[in-house]
Amino acid sequence: MRKRTSPQKRELSFDILRGIAVFLMILAHTIAFFDESNSSLLNFLQKLGDTVCFTTFLLVSGSAVYYSALSVTEKDWKKKKRKFFNRIIKLLLGYYFAAIISSLKDFPLPITTEWLKNIFEIIFFVKVPGYTEFLLPFIFYSLLVIVFRKKIGALIRSKYLALSVGIISYLLGHILYHISLPSPLTYYKALVAGESNWYRFPILQYLGIFLIGILLGQLLKKTKTLKTRVQNLSIITLISIIFLSLFTLIEPLSRFPLDEKFQRWPPSVGFILIGLSFAITIIFLIQIKIKNFTLEPLKEAIIFLGSNAFSLFIYHILILQITEFALGIRFPQVSEVLASFVVLITASAYFVIYSEKAKIGLEKFKSIEKVAKLPKLRMKSHRKKPDLLKEKYFLLLFPIIITSILTAYIGIRQLVNTDDPPDIQNLFSPEIKGVATTNIGEPELIASIERKWILKGTTGNNEKYSKLNYTLEVKNVDNLDLPPKFEIQGTTVTGELQKNESGLFTQEIDLASLEVGTYEMKTSVLVNGKNYETEKISFNLSYPVYVIWTIDWEGSDTKDEELAEIVDFTQKHNNLPISHMFNPRIYVSDKISSERAEQLTSWIIKRKYAGDEIALHLHMHREIIEASQVTFRTQPKWTDYINDGHDVPCYAYTYPEFMKILAWSKKKFSEKGLGTPTSFRAGGWSADENTLKALQDSGFLIDTSGRDFIIWGSKSTKLQSPWNLKSTTQPFKPSVNNQNSPTPPTLNLWEFPNNGADTYLYRTEDLIKRFQDNFTEGIQKEFKVVTYLSHAHAFSEDRKILEPAYEYIDLYNVKSDSGPVIYTTLAEAYNDITK
Repeated sequence: MRKRTSPQKRELSFDILRGIAVFLMILAHTIAFFDESNSSLLNFLQKLGDTVCFTTFLLVSGSAVYYSALSVTEKDWKKKKRKFFNRIIKLLLGYYFAAIISSLKDFPLPITTEWLKNIFEIIFFVKVPGYTEFLLPFIFYSLLVIVFRKKIGALIRSKYLALSVGIISYLLGHILYHISLPSPLTYYKALVAGESNWYRFPILQYLGIFLIGILLGQLLKKTKTLKTRVQNLSIITLISIIFLSLFTLIEPLSRFPLDEKFQRWPPSVGFILIGLSFAITIIFLIQIKIKNFTLEPLKEAIIFLGSNAFSLFIYHILILQITEFALGIRFPQVSEVLASFVVLITASAYFVIYSEKAKIGLEKFKSIEKVAKLPKLRMKSHRKKPDLLKEKYFLLLFPIIITSILTAYIGIRQLVNTDDPPDIQNLFSPEIKGVATTNIGEPELIASIERKWILKGTTGNNEKYSKLNYTLEVKNVDNLDLPPKFEIQGTTVTGELQKNESGLFTQEIDLASLEVGTYEMKTSVLVNGKNYETEKISFNLSYPVYVIWTIDWEGSDTKDEELAEIVDFTQKHNNLPISHMFNPRIYVSDKISSERAEQLTSWIIKRKYAGDEIALHLHMHREIIEASQVTFRTQPKWTDYINDGHDVPCYAYTYPEFMKILAWSKKKFSEKGLGTPTSFRAGGWSADENTLKALQDSGFLIDTSGRDFIIWGSKSTKLQSPWNLKSTTQPFKPSVNNQNSPTPPTLNLWEFPNNGADTYLYRTEDLIKRFQDNFTEGIQKEFKVVTYLSHAHAFSEDRKILEPAYEYIDLYNVKSDSGPVIYTTLAEAYNDITK
């Protein structure tokens, strides 16, 4: 029996694994740039590459770092450190080069100051163009090794400690991901922890993979025999597959800790496990077959790809971006896309070979004849030196042979499927999406959406904003082979469009399954066996920002001029609805006639039919207290000049007393046809825990008395507010023991704070600032509510403060498709937030 030897110094399995990842990466990028076929096979291959490549590269990088930096002695590290640092510089320069190439369309001609802006943003990582973002983590982790080499070496002495650090890093990244930061910090937060629908590989979430790679490198290097290595890897592979199975089969785990299944940006645990399991399984299979690999040329080709991964990345991105920028070629057939891949990977390999050849020429000042020889590929050391001339001809002939076969196949199929000879000139021409092509009889596709801003989680009157209404008009074609098919790219949301009476294809698309973000969609139609696609249409899916206007009615008369001002204001601002905090004192006060009370009642009922909410607002007026058969109190009070109870806080009355006051108020609402109120605000915001409990037990769903802390009243009779909330406090269930906290146990009552402030104590600038405290331009990751307060009897004065604030907020209103802001009522916002 032949004795097994210990693993060789250069870990060949790393090059093979990395070569497989390079192959999948270039294939996925080819499909992304050139494919218009809608092929399920190509979609699968692209998704496979997108899912496993980065994690595989990172795992191999960690393993290579152990071999090159962590396993060497301090003396050897001093020699290697400069080389290691030069590698980082190479990565950084490569990133800048690829980033600029990928941003060619952003550099207009002639040269303008826009060039400087774009270059500045690329240099400082504000702009991270697509297909370059994955380089940044490698740069960071490499710097981490240089600075903390000894500490990392100490960390990996305990694999459990290293894994714990990786898990903690992931959780920290997830926490930071959900924290909103102002610009420009958002750009750097995205690099560290991710930002919703930004294409970034966040450093914190992927640190664990880098550490696992280091541990894997340590295991492989320290394992003495191949048998032991295979045994250890079989255990690790089994564990990774078990974890992947759990996170695949158990629905909550497949989304953990995010909402979208196997989310990529930033990565869910399930997404990371797919790439990790793939890489570890391939490493395991390589160890089993590495000595029995019979397809030697294939193995050498994969090793070539793996050992030149970075150069191949740069060159293939260069080719792709320039081709996209200059030609915009896309192919409707699978065979054409695969032919493009063969050409791309071969051309990239040529660039690598000839750049190495030029490098040798410059370094050694060889003659032209010597420089013309191809450099030696990175093969196993025991192999005989290859015949470079034959390899050169093989690399040259291979893409020509494959492309010729594919071209012949396409030509034959064209002859079979049509009565006319094929148009050889247009055989590989791209289809023009969204507009009529130059060929007579080809379809003109015109796609449109009703609005660009779609809001997640809205119901009732606002539900119309949660659907994407999509329309496709098809011209120059009488009949389609099949109904048009739409897809929202990067998601599982697909379907068919239905033809309406006007001959248009339409669909109302439910986006409830999608996470917030910016999406692109397109539609394909099949005409005479040929596929056509529309231009991509983008839209924003966001949680809404509810802006609620509440009007306090103080129980006194309100002039018709003020009522007219209210109606005019609502009409000017997109017919915004109002939550009327209505006071039933008008029905028992001797200062207002019954006829006038009925007129006001009629007016507000009309407003209810217009979409407004009628809620309850109470001051502790003598008439109300006595009508409720409760003993009237004059203390405490926040003024020294009012004697009718207006300035007595609600919390001056006990729980049983306030229950009676609420019961009388609700009865009066019912008698006057106002309905049953579900929202409440205390006069002077004076609701304490007993007040809130009485509201809960009386059937109220919402209190909106909460606010920031205030000392309220005259100099000699000031009262401290029981509230201490912030301008950013969002609706919550108050604690039974602390009304300012959501700590359980909580009341079955929601507090909607008056966080937008009021027009009595604040200026326009304050109201706008309160809105900005709760709203950042762009997509919102969660429900937000901003509640304003003004008064009915003095609205003509209040409007001077409120008008400019709403003119500003109108800029983001969903009705004008300008943003995610909805004008709504307390009751409607409650239905959406608590459903």
